[in-house]
Amino acid sequence: SRGNGGAVMVAYAFTVQLAGLMALVDLATALMKPGAVGALLQQGHLPEGGALSPWLRDVVRSWTAVGAVVAVGWVLDSAHAYPPMEKTYSRDTFLFMCLVVAAICGVSVARAKVPGSGCGMLNRDQTEEWRGYMQIAFLLYHYFNAKEFYNWIRVFVAAYVWMTGFGHFSYFWVRREWGLVRVIKVIFRINFLVLAIMATMGTSYTHYYICPMHTFFFFVVWITTWIAHRYNDVLSFMLAKLVAAAVVCYVLF
Repeated sequence: SRGNGGAVMVAYAFTVQLAGLMALVDLATALMKPGAVGALLQQGHLPEGGALSPWLRDVVRSWTAVGAVVAVGWVLDSAHAYPPMEKTYSRDTFLFMCLVVAAICGVSVARAKVPGSGCGMLNRDQTEEWRGYMQIAFLLYHYFNAKEFYNWIRVFVAAYVWMTGFGHFSYFWVRREWGLVRVIKVIFRINFLVLAIMATMGTSYTHYYICPMHTFFFFVVWITTWIAHRYNDVLSFMLAKLVAAAVVCYVLF
């Protein structure tokens, strides 16, 4: 329930305060070092060497940022600090914002920065940029409640998930790394913030459906490329595995 979110936020607030206190102690010890104040005034930053080790300093900063983001979400949504309002859809406004984004995309074209002589189609820079554009489309769609473009957004969601899966496939194809560490990193990256928001807002995992989809299809790609991976260079065998994975997904869904 949403009541549980309040208890979670108390825990978050305590953690953020603890992280802030650790950051203040780190700042104080750094300022006490000889020449620290002069360096701050002349160079605009403190020299290294506070009370915290570099990795712990990064942990404190990151956890403070996560706590702040989740706290803002809780205040704006679950705490009812601001009353909800009905969305008023305007096709002209929605299309105008889409045109503004398209114009920005058109004037910011750049050459892909991919190691090696040839970038190739669907390189990482290209797919990440396309996914970024689609994320903007998702935000505009939900912000303006543009229900008449529902089918277009479904196509974008499918394309987004496909390009993410293609990125995972490319990684396993090139790096040939199927270890558990890689799996944990990807699953953590996809689901960590969602789990924090779920605990705070009292929502379900399926409410954020894109994350279960990314998680499921990551495992599909991981298992498909891992099985008999020594023969992945055999094109016919790789195509057979992809067809088998597609059949399994079709049966499941």
